[in-house]
Amino acid sequence: MVKKNNTYDNLVDEKKDEEENSKSDEVQSDEVKPEKVQSEEEKKAREYIHKKRQEMKKKREDAIKKAEKESKKVEEQTLKDLEKLNKKYKTSIVTFGTSNISNLTFIDSGMSDVNVILSGDSNFGYARGRMVELYGPEGAGKTWILSKAYAKALDSGMKVLHYDAEGTYNKIFASMNGVDVSKLHYSDNDRCEEILSEIEQLCLNNEYDIIGIDSLAALVPQKMADDDLGKNNYSPLANSIARCLPRVSSAIKRSKTVVFFVNQLRDNVGELYGDPEKTPGGRSLKFYATYRLDVRRRSSPKAEFPHMYNADGRQIGHRLCVRTKKNKVYPPGLECMVDLMYQKPSRIFDIISNAINTDVIQRQRTKTGELRGKKLSYRDLDFAPDAKCSAGEVFFWLKENGLICRLLSDMGIDDFEEFLISGDISDEDVEKYMIETI
Repeated sequence: MVKKNNTYDNLVDEKKDEEENSKSDEVQSDEVKPEKVQSEEEKKAREYIHKKRQEMKKKREDAIKKAEKESKKVEEQTLKDLEKLNKKYKTSIVTFGTSNISNLTFIDSGMSDVNVILSGDSNFGYARGRMVELYGPEGAGKTWILSKAYAKALDSGMKVLHYDAEGTYNKIFASMNGVDVSKLHYSDNDRCEEILSEIEQLCLNNEYDIIGIDSLAALVPQKMADDDLGKNNYSPLANSIARCLPRVSSAIKRSKTVVFFVNQLRDNVGELYGDPEKTPGGRSLKFYATYRLDVRRRSSPKAEFPHMYNADGRQIGHRLCVRTKKNKVYPPGLECMVDLMYQKPSRIFDIISNAINTDVIQRQRTKTGELRGKKLSYRDLDFAPDAKCSAGEVFFWLKENGLICRLLSDMGIDDFEEFLISGDISDEDVEKYMIETI
């Protein structure tokens, strides 16, 4: 048996360890070197990128300046061409961006929610110099919407004319909706051509701010009036309107007047697959109208809308859905819900809706400011309705907590007499408010 030399083995092991350590040092040195080289390359790359960005920025600024110079030259040339055309053809041709055509002015509809779907702003409404068609089933609230626009316009000192072709408009209904009947101009003429001719002259002279016709379906064309009763004529109303409306629309667009046409609905007999409803008077009004508002009545069960029922359980109001089927001022297809009350003016509901839209009554919002949910808060008091929030529900919530007079004061109303007469507030509410504010 051969003995191993331990000293020799130890020397061999030490030599191996030294070789491994030297190799690891070389590897480490190799790893360090690329890092230094890499940092220098990064520095050069960043300088190169910064230089390129500066060059691109300068090129972009130069391109913008060049484009501005070219656009100015084009504008100057366009104005020169327009001057030549105006002199040659004796007409008025202008650039659309600098003309008054795009400067719209509005008339308030009397309901802030309706203003929003019409123009996108709760303080705007119907654009002046335009036609509006209100249509829907019977008893929905078309004349009520018209009366709300009348009331708001008369309160602002405007002039209003109402053509009552149906013969159903009366002082009680108008007063109930806030219309000052002593200032409202009224005509019971029902002849189609006569009314449209009068409207043309009134619009050319800018006599009125609002003209309403209730309703288009009740107008009697001259041909129908001259023929025997019950004689079958082929669409005399549609023919009369199609002949007269182009001239009338030309006068309306040059005026400050908003012309309302209240229309009815008819069954489209024989239509199996399309829309079963149609509006009388042909298609002319559909084309010429700037707004077409579809007015529909919605169900209002007592469990969800207790404010629409009195103590005896009798219904005193209903929900009204207003949808913009056509809108050439703001995006169409929008809708809102309005509370229509039968027995008293609903001005207080408009005030509450305006308070919600202007954040006097605050609605729950996200961090970015977008509306979220139905939770409302006012004077450190929260309200979370079970159903869809309406002005009527908020009114009863404020009244139960004794805040209705304080809200009216916050909205700039100091005289509570009209609300006492209509029954919206009581003497106790006023006394409580006076005690709290002393």
